[in-house]
Amino acid sequence: MSRSELTRSVATAFALLVFGVAVVGSGVGLARADDFHIDSDTAFQAYEVRSPGTAVFMARRRLLQTLALTWSRPVAEPAVGDEPTPRVAASLRLRLDQDFGQTCLIDRDYCARATESGARGSYQPLASDTDVDAPEAWVELRGLPAAGRLRLGRHLSFGPAGMLRLDGASGHVAPSAWLSFQAFGGAVVRQTSLAGGVGTFEPQGIVRRDLDDGVSPERVPWIDEPTTTWAAGGTVSLGHARYLQARVGYRHILEDAGNVAATGALTLTSNPVPAFSVTARGVWDFIGAGVQDAQAEVTVAPHETLSFRARAEHHVPRFDYGSIWMYFDLVPITEGLLSATFHPTRRFEVGVGARARYASLGAQGEEQDVGFEGHGLFRALGFDVALSGSTWGGDLGPVASVLVDIQRPIVWWARLDARASVWHFDDPLREGLYGTSVAEALGVIFTLSEPTTLRLDFEHSYNRVAGNRFRFIAHLSVDVWR
Repeated sequence: MSRSELTRSVATAFALLVFGVAVVGSGVGLARADDFHIDSDTAFQAYEVRSPGTAVFMARRRLLQTLALTWSRPVAEPAVGDEPTPRVAASLRLRLDQDFGQTCLIDRDYCARATESGARGSYQPLASDTDVDAPEAWVELRGLPAAGRLRLGRHLSFGPAGMLRLDGASGHVAPSAWLSFQAFGGAVVRQTSLAGGVGTFEPQGIVRRDLDDGVSPERVPWIDEPTTTWAAGGTVSLGHARYLQARVGYRHILEDAGNVAATGALTLTSNPVPAFSVTARGVWDFIGAGVQDAQAEVTVAPHETLSFRARAEHHVPRFDYGSIWMYFDLVPITEGLLSATFHPTRRFEVGVGARARYASLGAQGEEQDVGFEGHGLFRALGFDVALSGSTWGGDLGPVASVLVDIQRPIVWWARLDARASVWHFDDPLREGLYGTSVAEALGVIFTLSEPTTLRLDFEHSYNRVAGNRFRFIAHLSVDVWR
């Protein structure tokens, strides 16, 4: 199926969902046994960008529309006692991302579109003006014995090793409060999948795309043909989170060419008393034979208004094992955080923290950085104020920031949101990349009805490298339960 045929197919499904939502919305009061959730988000933004390295000016208009319908109903009489009532549920979410605009040269009258395959000088095979996809489309049976749940279709699977969007099945069962099992399997949703849209969670590294009409593979030899990526795994949980709970998981991803990833994960949590909790997790890469991610965190709250937190984490980047990136040395990064938060009232909070970062560059040496941060939340003269700031120093160069967010109701149906930030940066690796970046934004949130809100934002930013940049955003949200 070509890209144009796919777009038409999903656009038709989008129109059918709009029609279905209208029909359901007109009769929700008659279906007492059924539950409906309808949500719609429409965001329009207009912005311009001038590239500091070239005489290129980009003017863009972008429309992002998301429409979803979730439905559920009981399939049996109400259960006796604490047993849940079995229910069947279904959800369909469609998304349209449409980009308008051109890329022009400042010093002469010339504009081009990156999606025009006939223009050899400006054509970009990875560019797309229109993306229509289905982030989720599933049917679920829940409330089964032993807290069982079975879901079929397109949905997210997530765990310590990351998130995957799958076209497949997942299930959960908990025969007791101390024991539960989860399993999943299916095809990973890629950008080239049917109604895949964007490949947010597909394996990184190898670029796989359907080429536009008239574009030969010899013209873009760095793009591979689409493939099907399969994933399967599961998790076993044992214990109680208040005392000690352990979760052991495994995930395997493979393609026709071979294994893509195989990871195991272990998570330990304990919260024996409200004033103390500890969490530790680790992800092991079986193919690379090494730790991929590790994190440990301890929280101590000697008083209900005061808490302390210590966290350490280690990350090793991983890519598709057929990717060229696997030929380069990986750079493990270790970070640490110590922080304290004081919140004597619901509307007042202050916090401070210290961070450290260490990166091993192998034969090229190592990098070390130290940073400090702070934040405050309070109300003054009817304004809700949020302040935060941070400063870093070390091998990555000095970086400092201050951010402020102020909100205040104007009338019962309108609320003001003003934001500003100042960043100072000096990149030691790229000469000339230094300066102070200032940004400010003014927004108004209108409550049009109980389920409907409209937000308008105007943003501006400036620094010596990129100059002035502007953006306008309009966001309409509708969220209805019946």
